Amino acid sequence: MQIEDGVFQFKVPMPANPNIPDGGLRYTLVYLVSVADGWVVIDAGLNTDIGFEAFKESLHEVGIQPNDIKLIVITHGHPDHAGLANRFKSFTGAKLAMHRLDAGDGANPMAHRDPEKIHSAMLRYGVPESELREGFVNRPQRNTGNTLDTVWRPPHPEVDLILEGNEELLPDSDLWTIWTPGHSPGHICIHDRKRKLLFSGDHILPVITPHVSLFPGDDGNPLGEFIRRQQELKSLDVVAIHPAHEYSMPNPKERIDQLLEHHRERLDEIAATLSDGPKTAWQVASVIHWNVAPWPDLSPWTRRMAMMETISHLQYLVVEGEIEKQETDAMVSFAKP
Repeated sequence: MQIEDGVFQFKVPMPANPNIPDGGLRYTLVYLVSVADGWVVIDAGLNTDIGFEAFKESLHEVGIQPNDIKLIVITHGHPDHAGLANRFKSFTGAKLAMHRLDAGDGANPMAHRDPEKIHSAMLRYGVPESELREGFVNRPQRNTGNTLDTVWRPPHPEVDLILEGNEELLPDSDLWTIWTPGHSPGHICIHDRKRKLLFSGDHILPVITPHVSLFPGDDGNPLGEFIRRQQELKSLDVVAIHPAHEYSMPNPKERIDQLLEHHRERLDEIAATLSDGPKTAWQVASVIHWNVAPWPDLSPWTRRMAMMETISHLQYLVVEGEIEKQETDAMVSFAKP
């Protein structure tokens, strides 16, 4: 579907997520943007045969040849964005670009971690032993018609162009990268300065609040980075935003304000749980409101995602001096000063 002069939007389907009550997202929005000597592809989609065939069919429908594509840029390394990157690259002959922090396993906080260390870290942050035995650490097999390894753990992207942020993707393309960490360490948005468009990946979505997590024990302040980058984008000269999921929308300032308000409300909610004394991250996560479903109804995998998001908020509050982090060899807890 053509959405702007020289811009096409394709839907690359993905299977329903059995861990989310309504099945979760059903497609990734992939964009083709015209440049002087061809086209740039933004994002790729989940590594399924159905998704790959949908991309090829979409190209055929709009009359674009595979070798017309000069560059494939991936907004971040999550499998529903980078999964088909290598197949797109092989099919088109185009070069592949990603931010250095998400190339390889940078976007996966569990990658290359010793299972015993994962187990130990989760216990210190309050996860019950019984929960760890019920799939809290390992993603369950999904009935997608493809194997787990090829769909949800695709091969590392074969990156040709390492990005840092604030670079033009191709000479005279007027497509500029903006480093927007938070949802992943190396997440980038693409600013089409000529058309005044922002391709936002998962940094700004029209309905869903992008997930921002921190693995137990890790340093950094991903939520702080996410909030700061959102604030910076408010001053960007754009007339429309094209995200990687859901649908396109006008000027993002209103949506950014909504996202910032959501996180401030969540931070206040988390801080309020500590009014009656110190709590572990697990204890905090289990009593705050989750819009997916009540805490007892969440799958172990979804509770893990909620736990890591809670830790990112707790870390933000610690960095800002609103709460304190208390550590022993056996337990990590959080308390008001």
